[in-house]
Amino acid sequence: MSSRTSVTVYGENTMQFLGIAGPAGSGKDSAADYIVKTYGGEKIALADPMKFFLEDVFGFTNRQLWGPSQFRNAPDKRYEGSMRPGALHVARTRFEEHAPSWLLGVLPHFTHAQRVASAEALRLWFEDFAGQASLTPRYGLQTLGTEWGRAQDPSIWLLYAERDAKARELKGYVLISDCRFLNEAKFLRERDAKLLEIIRPGTDGSAAMAAGVAAHPSEMERVRHQAEFKTYVTHTITNDDTLETFYRRLSEALVGGQHGAFQDHRT
Repeated sequence: MSSRTSVTVYGENTMQFLGIAGPAGSGKDSAADYIVKTYGGEKIALADPMKFFLEDVFGFTNRQLWGPSQFRNAPDKRYEGSMRPGALHVARTRFEEHAPSWLLGVLPHFTHAQRVASAEALRLWFEDFAGQASLTPRYGLQTLGTEWGRAQDPSIWLLYAERDAKARELKGYVLISDCRFLNEAKFLRERDAKLLEIIRPGTDGSAAMAAGVAAHPSEMERVRHQAEFKTYVTHTITNDDTLETFYRRLSEALVGGQHGAFQDHRT
């Protein structure tokens, strides 16, 4: 028997984007996993192409990249002490092997000349990351996604996600579970998509910032431009109780109903 409920929010032949925002550790991935399991659809994280690249080049594990936040925040011991030189040598070899095809995949709309410049910028990113005293997946993801990626094209990861969804002919919800920037929130609004903001008391993303770049834009833009970002949020959900309660609040946001810790911002 299927674990999905009988509730259908969108038709089987319809693709509908749905965004989730919130600080690291607030429960964004748990929310996305529940929605997919319960209502169907598929999760597409904007960070996925970055994670695949870090997996291929630096050998970070599935748990480090897709597991709970604390594993992205922890330094990889393989890049410390006597193991560091050998591990970095392997990473450089893998970089040369994987970078060209990865660049083509994330920047297909670039001209050859533009990709040449992007390749050089990517090499500089690699040397910066490899030169850090401690290598955390968090730092790699932050800097690859923003300092390199958004510098090439602010919409690079949005366009990748949309191409991926269309190429796979996805139906139902297409969940973007890591909406961080204003242009990403605007992208969802332009596609008539809901944007769920997850709030978890005591979780402000400080652990992520400590493990990555201090006050990094990927964690701070939503905070620094809170009033503007809020204009794109359709629902705010507080994750301050049991998992069962959190799931119920998510369902209320998708199919209706009211709860003290669930706010519908739509007019």
